[in-house]
Amino acid sequence: MDGTNATAAVKAAAKLEWPKSFAAVRTALTALTALTALTAPADAATLAKTSESAKTDRIEDILETLASLGQAARCPEGRYVAV
Repeated sequence: MDGTNATAAVKAAAKLEWPKSFAAVRTALTALTALTALTAPADAATLAKTSESAKTDRIEDILETLASLGQAARCPEGRYVAV
């Protein structure tokens, strides 16, 4: 990542809301771990099935956040892959 891209990433990250609870952080990390373990792009509903307490709408928010941080990429069909 060059200096310009790094600066843009920091500015984007600064606007993101940090999870308010440890449970929210754990859910985000679980989603990222599940995403990296898959061999094909996955949507929020698929990833929500990897956790007992995950909710699809919350996983969608997490996937969007991971994509904004460069940890995931959104595919045209609305699924995500880890980067």
